[in-house]
Amino acid sequence: MTRHILLATMVLLGCARNVPASRSSAGACEYWGGRGFSLTVRSGGSHALQFRELGYDDATGVVRVHDSDLFATGVEAKEPRVTKRTVTLAPADRDSLSNELTAWCPAPEELESAEAMGGGTTMLEVRTAQGTKARARFVPNVGADVARKTFRRLERYFPELRVP
Repeated sequence: MTRHILLATMVLLGCARNVPASRSSAGACEYWGGRGFSLTVRSGGSHALQFRELGYDDATGVVRVHDSDLFATGVEAKEPRVTKRTVTLAPADRDSLSNELTAWCPAPEELESAEAMGGGTTMLEVRTAQGTKARARFVPNVGADVARKTFRRLERYFPELRVP
Protein backbone atom coordinates (compact mmCIF):
# COMPACT_ATOMS: atom_id res chain seq x y z
CA MET A 1 0.00 0.00 0.00
CA THR A 2 2.76 2.44 0.93
CA ARG A 3 4.57 1.64 -2.34
CA HIS A 4 1.42 2.49 -4.33
CA ILE A 5 1.00 5.82 -2.50
CA LEU A 6 4.66 6.70 -3.07
CA LEU A 7 4.48 5.69 -6.73
CA ALA A 8 1.28 7.69 -7.29
CA THR A 9 2.80 10.73 -5.60
CA MET A 10 5.93 10.48 -7.77
CA VAL A 11 3.86 10.18 -10.94
CA LEU A 12 1.57 13.05 -10.00
CA LEU A 13 4.49 15.30 -9.15
CA GLY A 14 6.21 14.47 -12.42
CA CYS A 15 9.16 12.84 -10.65
CA ALA A 16 8.62 9.41 -12.13
CA ARG A 17 10.77 9.39 -15.24
CA ASN A 18 10.93 5.64 -15.84
CA VAL A 19 8.04 4.36 -13.75
CA PRO A 20 4.68 3.90 -15.48
CA ALA A 21 1.57 5.34 -13.88
CA SER A 22 -0.06 2.53 -11.95
CA ARG A 23 -3.65 1.40 -11.72
CA SER A 24 -5.79 1.37 -8.61
CA SER A 25 -7.73 -1.74 -7.70
CA ALA A 26 -10.81 -0.24 -9.42
CA GLY A 27 -8.94 -0.15 -12.76
CA ALA A 28 -8.55 3.63 -12.91
CA CYS A 29 -5.11 5.10 -13.57
CA GLU A 30 -3.69 6.89 -10.55
CA TYR A 31 -2.27 9.63 -12.82
CA TRP A 32 -5.69 11.34 -12.72
CA GLY A 33 -5.96 11.30 -8.91
CA GLY A 34 -9.53 10.01 -8.91
CA ARG A 35 -12.71 11.95 -9.58
CA GLY A 36 -12.81 15.74 -9.32
CA PHE A 37 -9.77 16.35 -11.54
CA SER A 38 -9.49 19.12 -14.11
CA LEU A 39 -7.41 19.11 -17.25
CA THR A 40 -6.13 21.26 -20.06
CA VAL A 41 -4.84 19.78 -23.29
CA ARG A 42 -3.25 22.01 -25.90
CA SER A 43 -1.99 21.48 -29.40
CA GLY A 44 -0.04 24.16 -31.20
CA GLY A 45 1.00 24.74 -34.78
CA SER A 46 4.08 26.37 -36.19
CA HIS A 47 2.37 29.78 -36.01
CA ALA A 48 1.51 31.40 -32.66
CA LEU A 49 -2.06 32.10 -33.86
CA GLN A 50 -2.65 28.45 -34.78
CA PHE A 51 -3.58 26.49 -31.63
CA ARG A 52 -6.36 24.54 -29.98
CA GLU A 53 -6.86 24.28 -26.24
CA LEU A 54 -9.48 22.06 -24.65
CA GLY A 55 -10.32 21.75 -21.00
CA TYR A 56 -12.49 19.67 -18.74
CA ASP A 57 -13.51 20.10 -15.11
CA ASP A 58 -14.77 16.82 -13.71
CA ALA A 59 -16.25 18.53 -10.64
CA THR A 60 -18.58 20.73 -12.71
CA GLY A 61 -18.84 18.72 -15.92
CA VAL A 62 -17.79 21.71 -18.04
CA VAL A 63 -15.87 21.08 -21.26
CA ARG A 64 -14.33 24.17 -22.88
CA VAL A 65 -12.55 25.06 -26.09
CA HIS A 66 -10.36 27.97 -27.17
CA ASP A 67 -9.49 27.46 -30.81
CA SER A 68 -7.51 29.82 -33.02
CA ASP A 69 -7.56 28.52 -36.58
CA LEU A 70 -5.73 30.32 -39.39
CA PHE A 71 -6.86 27.68 -41.90
CA ALA A 72 -10.59 27.51 -41.04
CA THR A 73 -11.56 28.45 -44.61
CA GLY A 74 -9.14 25.99 -46.20
CA VAL A 75 -6.43 28.55 -46.94
CA GLU A 76 -4.25 30.58 -44.60
CA ALA A 77 -6.03 33.74 -43.48
CA LYS A 78 -4.52 36.94 -42.07
CA GLU A 79 -6.71 36.65 -38.97
CA PRO A 80 -7.66 33.35 -37.36
CA ARG A 81 -11.20 32.19 -36.77
CA VAL A 82 -11.45 32.14 -32.98
CA THR A 83 -13.86 29.83 -31.20
CA LYS A 84 -14.41 30.03 -27.44
CA ARG A 85 -17.24 27.94 -26.07
CA THR A 86 -18.22 25.75 -23.14
CA VAL A 87 -20.53 22.75 -22.85
CA THR A 88 -21.88 21.42 -19.55
CA LEU A 89 -22.28 17.67 -19.56
CA ALA A 90 -25.21 15.82 -18.03
CA PRO A 91 -24.25 13.68 -15.00
CA ALA A 92 -24.36 10.40 -16.99
CA ASP A 93 -22.15 11.90 -19.73
CA ARG A 94 -19.75 13.25 -17.10
CA ASP A 95 -19.47 9.82 -15.48
CA SER A 96 -18.89 8.17 -18.85
CA LEU A 97 -16.19 10.68 -19.86
CA SER A 98 -14.45 10.47 -16.49
CA ASN A 99 -14.44 6.66 -16.56
CA GLU A 100 -13.00 6.67 -20.07
CA LEU A 101 -10.27 9.22 -19.30
CA THR A 102 -9.19 7.73 -15.97
CA ALA A 103 -8.76 4.30 -17.58
CA TRP A 104 -5.90 5.69 -19.71
CA CYS A 105 -2.42 5.57 -18.14
CA PRO A 106 0.48 7.49 -19.70
CA ALA A 107 3.59 5.54 -20.67
CA PRO A 108 6.81 6.53 -18.89
CA GLU A 109 8.03 8.42 -21.98
CA GLU A 110 4.87 10.55 -21.95
CA LEU A 111 5.63 11.70 -18.42
CA GLU A 112 9.12 12.96 -19.26
CA SER A 113 9.89 16.64 -19.55
CA ALA A 114 8.37 18.55 -22.46
CA GLU A 115 11.89 19.43 -23.53
CA ALA A 116 12.82 15.76 -23.94
CA MET A 117 13.95 14.54 -27.35
CA GLY A 118 11.13 13.58 -29.71
CA GLY A 119 8.54 15.72 -27.95
CA GLY A 120 5.39 16.65 -29.75
CA THR A 121 3.20 19.71 -29.65
CA THR A 122 0.29 18.14 -27.76
CA MET A 123 0.54 18.60 -24.00
CA LEU A 124 -1.88 17.44 -21.31
CA GLU A 125 -1.90 18.90 -17.82
CA VAL A 126 -4.05 17.40 -15.10
CA ARG A 127 -4.78 18.93 -11.72
CA THR A 128 -6.10 16.40 -9.23
CA ALA A 129 -8.89 17.21 -6.79
CA GLN A 130 -6.12 17.49 -4.17
CA GLY A 131 -4.38 20.20 -6.24
CA THR A 132 -1.43 18.17 -7.52
CA LYS A 133 -0.39 18.76 -11.14
CA ALA A 134 0.80 16.14 -13.59
CA ARG A 135 1.80 16.49 -17.22
CA ALA A 136 1.85 14.10 -20.14
CA ARG A 137 2.93 14.88 -23.66
CA PHE A 138 2.47 13.25 -27.02
CA VAL A 139 5.39 11.02 -27.94
CA PRO A 140 5.44 9.46 -31.43
CA ASN A 141 5.22 5.66 -31.51
CA VAL A 142 4.24 5.27 -27.85
CA GLY A 143 1.21 3.04 -27.43
CA ALA A 144 -0.55 4.86 -24.57
CA ASP A 145 -0.98 8.16 -26.49
CA VAL A 146 -2.90 9.67 -23.55
CA ALA A 147 -2.46 13.35 -24.50
CA ARG A 148 -3.71 12.92 -28.07
CA LYS A 149 -6.51 10.52 -27.10
CA THR A 150 -7.73 13.03 -24.51
CA PHE A 151 -7.49 15.83 -27.07
CA ARG A 152 -9.48 13.88 -29.68
CA ARG A 153 -12.04 12.74 -27.09
CA LEU A 154 -12.82 16.33 -26.00
CA GLU A 155 -12.98 17.65 -29.58
CA ARG A 156 -16.17 15.60 -30.08
CA TYR A 157 -18.12 18.16 -28.05
CA PHE A 158 -17.34 20.90 -30.58
CA PRO A 159 -18.38 19.74 -34.06
CA GLU A 160 -17.89 23.24 -35.51
CA LEU A 161 -14.09 22.87 -35.24
CA ARG A 162 -12.10 22.04 -38.35
CA VAL A 163 -10.58 18.57 -38.23
CA PRO A 164 -6.85 18.96 -38.93
